[in-house]
Amino acid sequence: MFIAKLGEAITDTAGVPQALALIPSLIADADDGVYFDFADLTRMWKESAGTNLVTADADLIGKVASPYGSHSAIQPTAGMLGTYRAAGGGIWRGDGSNDWLDLVGFLLSVTGGNTIAMKITPAAGSAGKSFAGFGTANRFSVGLDASGFLLASYGTAASAIVGAADLRSTTFVATITHDDTNVQLYHNTTLVGSAAKAGAHSTAFTPALGAAKHGTAGVVSGGYVPGDIRKCLMLAGRHVTADEVAEIVAAF
Repeated sequence: MFIAKLGEAITDTAGVPQALALIPSLIADADDGVYFDFADLTRMWKESAGTNLVTADADLIGKVASPYGSHSAIQPTAGMLGTYRAAGGGIWRGDGSNDWLDLVGFLLSVTGGNTIAMKITPAAGSAGKSFAGFGTANRFSVGLDASGFLLASYGTAASAIVGAADLRSTTFVATITHDDTNVQLYHNTTLVGSAAKAGAHSTAFTPALGAAKHGTAGVVSGGYVPGDIRKCLMLAGRHVTADEVAEIVAAF
């Protein structure tokens, strides 16, 4: 355990949880941001109204709230709720049939970049599915292609970056981030690839978790990902560097 004396400069931060400082600092430096940790039972409820807290393995998850800001992700349709599983420290598990969560009040920025970072274990049937974001002609999403390779898609002309390894049934952090010129995709700390921005992304619709949202409210594009989401960070107006990606991976 790290202990600092009153008035003493902190020069050795070994043992200090990185997420305690990193995540809120990234969000504070962005135009807006959300962070979901499915191990935090104090911020998950069994229904979208946020009435009854999730307390036990296999409880349904209707709402999860970010500890920073006022944003949350909800699923108001009872038959489309993923479940909380205690395994692995706490996860949201989607069945791949119709489970997903819709962010509330969070919109990506026009300039300055945007970021989605997720720790996820996609199940065997998750090929061709998106973990998060939105689709249609002005997309911004991250998921797997038909071969199970990591895939990032951006913009009206669909800048695409594709990995070279089947990641189904493995646990990893996927990060898609862009500035005003290029889009980058990371598998953990490794840069999968970079592509020039092609066209623009939508700033009119909120993203989804467990699927890529279509360009209208309540509609999902490309199906639902079966698997486990552990953590998710979204930053509006904030591109992250390779060093910051490494910090996010360590914090996750």
